[in-house]
Amino acid sequence: MPRRLPEVPRLKVAARFKPSSAVAGDLYDFLVVEGKRLGLVVADVSGHGVPAALIASMVKVAVSSRSDCADDPARLLTEVNRTLCGSFESGFVTATYLYFDPAAGTLAAANAGHPSPLLLRASGVLQEIGGRGPILGRFAKASFQAESLALAPGDRLLLYTDGLTEARDAADEMFGEERLGAFVRGHGQLEIEPFCDALLDELRRFTSGRGELALEDDLTIVVVDVQG
Repeated sequence: MPRRLPEVPRLKVAARFKPSSAVAGDLYDFLVVEGKRLGLVVADVSGHGVPAALIASMVKVAVSSRSDCADDPARLLTEVNRTLCGSFESGFVTATYLYFDPAAGTLAAANAGHPSPLLLRASGVLQEIGGRGPILGRFAKASFQAESLALAPGDRLLLYTDGLTEARDAADEMFGEERLGAFVRGHGQLEIEPFCDALLDELRRFTSGRGELALEDDLTIVVVDVQG
């Protein structure tokens, strides 16, 4: 995981990572371009433990080595997929990649079999972004598409792995996308760090019947606020 969060004008970033075991297959990382623009990847390797962690390290290297296409999410995912195909016998990777240009007020996003990032507009409207794309590491000729959006001060992005929505309560019910969306809409007024803590507290309450944040999968959340 990154040693520190990036500092990019007009963006504020927070992240939380909760592994289900000593080593994990979740990953988030950043590509800072000229100190003014930001690429952000969140990925989830199938499986657990050391094998998943080793593949996650491969993903990190593959993404960092393609900083030349940091501004093109579809191309970046395509190149990472080509690198991963044939590199491991089983398993796969889901990922989402976002590229922020705060000065231009734009965002480009692409997904590879990953839960869609959530964009909470300053107006309170919540939407899924990035479209759909195949998983990484299984299909050498896979292609991806990017979605371009305008950003405005007060907008908030939430990226996460499915360890969040698939966490279960004592009755074996999943936290789910609907509950997550309701939380995001209902807590948009919180500053970015308290927002992350409140989300984990909500998950803790939901899973309390299974023990203290009893995670069956790794959990990652990354939140980005657009500043004025």
